[in-house]
Amino acid sequence: MPRPAHRRALFGVGAALVLTLGLAACGSDSGYQAATAGACDGKLGRRQTLTVWSAAASRAEQGVMNRQVATFNSSQSDIQVQLTHIPEREYNARVDAAAAAGSLPDVLEMQSPMVASYAWRGDLQPLYSCLSDDLKANLTPRMISQGSWRDTLYGVGGEDTGLALYARRSVLSAQKLRIPAGPEDAWTVEELGAALTSLRKAGYPNPLQLEKGDTRSDWVTFSGAPIVWSAGGDLIDRDGLRSAQGQLNAKPVVTALKTLQSWTKAGLINPDPDAFTQGRAALAWGAQDRFADYAASFNDLLVLPLPDWGNGTRTSTGSWQWGISTTADDGDAAWLLVNFLLADDQVIETTRANGAVPATRSALDRSPQLGPGQPQALFARQLQDSDVGVARPGTPAYPVISASFTTAMREITEGADVQGALDKAVSAIDADIARHDGYTPPD
Repeated sequence: MPRPAHRRALFGVGAALVLTLGLAACGSDSGYQAATAGACDGKLGRRQTLTVWSAAASRAEQGVMNRQVATFNSSQSDIQVQLTHIPEREYNARVDAAAAAGSLPDVLEMQSPMVASYAWRGDLQPLYSCLSDDLKANLTPRMISQGSWRDTLYGVGGEDTGLALYARRSVLSAQKLRIPAGPEDAWTVEELGAALTSLRKAGYPNPLQLEKGDTRSDWVTFSGAPIVWSAGGDLIDRDGLRSAQGQLNAKPVVTALKTLQSWTKAGLINPDPDAFTQGRAALAWGAQDRFADYAASFNDLLVLPLPDWGNGTRTSTGSWQWGISTTADDGDAAWLLVNFLLADDQVIETTRANGAVPATRSALDRSPQLGPGQPQALFARQLQDSDVGVARPGTPAYPVISASFTTAMREITEGADVQGALDKAVSAIDADIARHDGYTPPD
């Protein structure tokens, strides 16, 4: 797909929509299952205001989004965007309240594992009728799968995420600790345990920064699920998405989380999000968005894969995506904005601000900091390996899965019986799925 320059991305936005809709209307042999109804019908209304909710977390992200919306608004006079920023920790609750009141915005951001829940409730319009063949080909397969529920696409985004173990070359070298070359070479959990003991003796009383995070966000599941996956379990049985039994509470998962619990009891875990930059922690278990801060603090920063808990290193994937609500009167106008935000220049500007990995092939090709040999290359490598990069399960039960796992992890780190905490989480998840009859689609 051609890489549009900034001027090309803004040239004739109305004409670009006609082209996009024309390509989408022609259909394709791309293998996508077409939805019976979609957000776009090729008829663009005129002179309207679009309401948009964004969960941009940082000031930098908000500034980028503000500039992009201002550029979109000034590029044409028919559609004006009214943008609202909502704090991430409040976002899902605000969406739930708006959905219940029938007052969702026209366009909203969604965490990728929440797409299925919103689609099941009937809050989203299918997007297949909006995408051009070029855009379908440009979006990574992972982005398509993470925005879909029951083979229908409801969300698209220009970015993806991942986790890593941050370290300093000088610190590891001083302790003669091995530096992994990549995901295939990750530390074993035994190596990490030995490294933590060595680093404590070297003057880091609590050597591993692992943040607790805000319980209203999805951080605990995002950061903790890789332990479950690497141990050989899952948050739910992916075959049918009907039960977590034998997955979340599998014996290897129990063993892995007992190890994590032992590190916590021994004081090896530091929950302070500033411990690494302040030199009080030697390692940091964190997402890709911390890279910029860490790189600014240390000129010998290393980005390493998370440890192998028995079945290879794993990382969570999936970031925020755009969707068009069922309350939007003009899906074509809403898609005009979303399509603009997915252009290379916007994707690159956004991912530079938040440290994410571009989720379009063309923008990824234009991001040299993610290329081979670059400090952030690990993030791109992990997302391109389907064994390493794992999406949180796309099921309407995900809110309960995440809440139950978060509760279990809190109890475990506070000293509760690991098997008991996980069994309780499994019971809560399975009860919710049974109560909703497996989350079959609404009539």
